[in-house]
Amino acid sequence: MTGRLSGRLAAHLKENFGLYLLILFFFLIGLVSGMVTVKILPDGQRDGLQSILGVVTDNTARPLSETLQRSLFTHYQALILITLSGFTVLGPPVALAIVGVRGFSQGFTLASMCYVWGFKGALAAFLTLFIPSLILLPVLWFLALKSIQMSTEALRLKIMHLHMPLDRKKSYLSSCCAGGVILLGVVLFEAFLAPWILSGLSGWLVS
Repeated sequence: MTGRLSGRLAAHLKENFGLYLLILFFFLIGLVSGMVTVKILPDGQRDGLQSILGVVTDNTARPLSETLQRSLFTHYQALILITLSGFTVLGPPVALAIVGVRGFSQGFTLASMCYVWGFKGALAAFLTLFIPSLILLPVLWFLALKSIQMSTEALRLKIMHLHMPLDRKKSYLSSCCAGGVILLGVVLFEAFLAPWILSGLSGWLVS
């Protein structure tokens, strides 16, 4: 069973290597841009990062419901936009832009934590940012791939004056829904575990 899954995964990656490389390129551009942005911020604004992160580490400063709503909105807004854009010619630019913006967000957050807390911030980022990214990023890149493929196929069929087969639409939507189910794990981590971890580390981070 495991061998079959790994074989299918390897075949999928090999078949779509070029597109995944493009998606990764846009993510890395966003990631580096986010880190550079923190580096070039004026001193006054960079010092303000400490007060922002101070609120983040205070587990009582933000209600759980607000954290949950924010995480749900962030991830499922991206999911819906990527999914819907796949039915239009805007699929590639929308998907790649969302990947780039997500990379920027992660780069900015990582650089902010390292700037304010140094090595301790790198450890906190590993626990609260890197771990959920092991789920988030593959799902995001997979959804972006499917959206780009669906969009280009829809454009090709439109030029040929043909209609998209219903089974193809169902397959695409099933893939997006599966991605949405997996994203629930990221939402739950960000809403429950990440604040708890940061709150537990707060004393050590500021010491």
